[in-house]
Amino acid sequence: MKKVLLVLAGVVLLSIQGSAAVILVSDVGTFSSATDMRSYTFTLAAPSDVIMRTWGWAGGTNLNGVVIPAGGFDPILSLYRLDTNAQIAQNDDGGCANVGSSAGLCWDAFIHTYLAAGNYGVVLSVFNNFPTGNFFPTGAGTPSFSGRTTNYAVDLSGVPEPVTMALFGSGLLALGFVRRFRRS
Repeated sequence: MKKVLLVLAGVVLLSIQGSAAVILVSDVGTFSSATDMRSYTFTLAAPSDVIMRTWGWAGGTNLNGVVIPAGGFDPILSLYRLDTNAQIAQNDDGGCANVGSSAGLCWDAFIHTYLAAGNYGVVLSVFNNFPTGNFFPTGAGTPSFSGRTTNYAVDLSGVPEPVTMALFGSGLLALGFVRRFRRS
């Protein structure tokens, strides 16, 4: 019985360690113009569940623990696969953790997607300056800070697939031990 409890305790510990997200990018800054764009690149060694979000509009606490004040501009996040230069996702508003005090709106950008191993790029831009074309794009539209600050904050994080498989495998191993000890 003690061995079964030890195995189950090990599975619990693995699940706690295995669920931690890896910070790919956590950045804060200021745009000097509404036509500015900020580009980030990252590499995934294994398939991963990736979350990209901004914190400027409604504020919040980023992955580095920095408190981001509300009042920033309406951001756009665009995701690219670098080996093909193809845009694979874009988000203007959605999935906000916080709601801003301005009419109860949340105009921070949010992308949650599963990505294969590879090289990726993300572009942060101001609303109505939607990136066009491939990575390092030009913008289209007439962007404006709309009377809000020029500050931005962006986080990119991922949970690699091997962690998920290790957790699943340890669970199967625990079930095998339980079955074996019940026969004894």
